[in-house]
Amino acid sequence: MRSKKDESEIMAENTVYKKMSRVLPAMLVLLLFVIVLAVATGAVYVPLDRSFKIILAGM
Repeated sequence: MRSKKDESEIMAENTVYKKMSRVLPAMLVLLLFVIVLAVATGAVYVPLDRSFKIILAGM
C-alpha cells in the first residue's frame, strides 16, 4: 500500500512534468530565435565563417 506521502510526491512530480512539458518547448523555440537573430546580426558585421575562426582561435 502506498502512503499519503508517496502519493503527494508522485502528484508533485506529475505537476512539475506538466509545467515542464509546457515551458520547455517554448524555451527551445526562444533559444533558436535568439541564436538565429544573433547570427543574422553578427553576419552583418562579420561573416559567419570568420566568426567561427575567431571563436576557434580563442579556444
